Amino acid sequence: MKKLESIEEFFRRIEILLFLVIILGSLLCLLISKNLMWGIAFFFGGLLGFLNFRSTKREGIIFIRKVQESLKFHKEASIYKEKNIFILKLFLKLIATGIILFVLIAKFHFHPVIILFSFFTIYASIILITLKYLIFDKLFI
Repeated sequence: MKKLESIEEFFRRIEILLFLVIILGSLLCLLISKNLMWGIAFFFGGLLGFLNFRSTKREGIIFIRKVQESLKFHKEASIYKEKNIFILKLFLKLIATGIILFVLIAKFHFHPVIILFSFFTIYASIILITLKYLIFDKLFI
């Protein structure tokens, strides 16, 4: 296996694999259930999980870089400020995700179990892909 060069390449590979999981999961859900709404619900739930991961990833990388810069100069007060801002952004994303899930379930009548299953599938895929790279490919650490 080829060793990954950077964190950006690792996240790019994860994003490509997540798109494949979303598309294949939607098709599989559609073929098994023979219900178009379930396939669409899986797609939108997976897309919501992917977008949630992608925005958190970007802000997490920025947060870690700011913490690294402030540790160079021993500014501990700015670390707490950055941490609180990062946590606040995570809670706002959680609220926004809840509102979007409510709209998908209440207005579009998507099946909530299918949406939550696709959301779980996305995050389980992220964990499995990361473990694969950490264990077998000695991920650039």
